[in-house]
Amino acid sequence: MTPRFKALQKISIVNSALALFLAIGTYSLASENGVEIGFSGGYNRWNPAWNNGKIVIYPPDMPKWVDHVVPRYSPIDYFSYGPDLSLQFLRRWEFSSSFRYGVMSTGGSGPAIMPGPILRNFGFKIKNYDVHGSMSMRFCDWIKAFAGMRAEIIDFTVDYSHIEITSPVGFFRTTMEGRTLHFTPEIGLGTALQITPIFGINASIAGTFQSGSSKSEYKNSYSLKQIEIAMQRIPTARYYALGMNTSLSIRFTIPRIDTTLSLTGYYRLLRYFQKTSRQGVHVLDGSLDHITGLYATVSYRFSFGERKSRRVWIPRPHYD
Repeated sequence: MTPRFKALQKISIVNSALALFLAIGTYSLASENGVEIGFSGGYNRWNPAWNNGKIVIYPPDMPKWVDHVVPRYSPIDYFSYGPDLSLQFLRRWEFSSSFRYGVMSTGGSGPAIMPGPILRNFGFKIKNYDVHGSMSMRFCDWIKAFAGMRAEIIDFTVDYSHIEITSPVGFFRTTMEGRTLHFTPEIGLGTALQITPIFGINASIAGTFQSGSSKSEYKNSYSLKQIEIAMQRIPTARYYALGMNTSLSIRFTIPRIDTTLSLTGYYRLLRYFQKTSRQGVHVLDGSLDHITGLYATVSYRFSFGERKSRRVWIPRPHYD
């Protein structure tokens, strides 16, 4: 084997390796840009910040006061579901969004001494509408930075009643309806590890800031002792919160049909700040809000560009 032939052979190997690298890059470009649509459903456990044993009472014909012996409720278990959308473009950028809808309820009962010795009962019915969107940029194949926004609308109904342990026995009931609005921007880091062509792990952690407001009003009040009840107007509550959220998911991809199955666990924590003058029904200052959950997602991917139409030219050596 002549030195010239050895040199041509080395050049051939280098050229082939370079062509293979370009082919992988071309494939990555075709496969990393696309649209992914999916549907998620899962279980959540929520221990809200207002589950702290304190509420502000706005009784008829009496000044308001803070009740510190309100029953505490068990964490709220509920299911939620909704669609997901993800758009990958320019190889490093991704926009993702999701919508979740959930219905839940809780309640409790216990004694109190204001406005006299009573036995009372609270019942909550809650509907949650959760929209989340984020924009991320990958620094490399396995780490990215992202910024996002979560908007929540929470519609709730509270059924309250109490029996006065007096002579004569009294009974009072009322319904309170309201709506809570939350805006929660976030910023964080995420990682994606592709262990095998079909199995991968994703994780993320982010810091969050929340701005919220809640408006409530009494409906359908009734009392055995009073024919006409003039309920007080409940002021609009306003508050802020700082916190974090984190998630971990495992993904199973079926390349033949461009479908991914994933299982995601998450945890979110918020600590609330509220001035006394901004209180509504709940006393939130210093309270913690915990929510955790587990979601299953099925998604389908549409890639930009056809992989089969791309051809890679591999240079070959010529011998004289």
